[in-house]
Amino acid sequence: MKYVYIKLPIEEVLQITRLITMQNYFKFHDKTYLQIYGLAMRNPTSTISPPFYLQHLEKTKIFDILCSSEVVGYFKYVDDILIVYNENNTVIEEVQKAFNNNTEFNFTQDRETDYKLNFLDSTIAL
Repeated sequence: MKYVYIKLPIEEVLQITRLITMQNYFKFHDKTYLQIYGLAMRNPTSTISPPFYLQHLEKTKIFDILCSSEVVGYFKYVDDILIVYNENNTVIEEVQKAFNNNTEFNFTQDRETDYKLNFLDSTIAL
């Protein structure tokens, strides 16, 4: 298979992106709906758009929150995030609150129990 690359001006790329995300229809119980906020599940754009947006948030908002909160480590796989912190320096509830107040996402947390934490279908022993 041969690919042809076409360089498009940024305005055209943005126009195409807007058009694709505005065509956000889904079917439920034999009725068709237009999703106004977010992306419909199983929509082809819903698998590629969120990682780009999360990367944007990391650069514009999340990095500053992590630095000001003295977080020790930030590890991400797709949309699962592991944050390592020192309880003496970081109030993790404040980090979560800052994430939720500064992004359109709803971040939740799972805390370690008995020095173990489940992450990505694995158990991490601390």
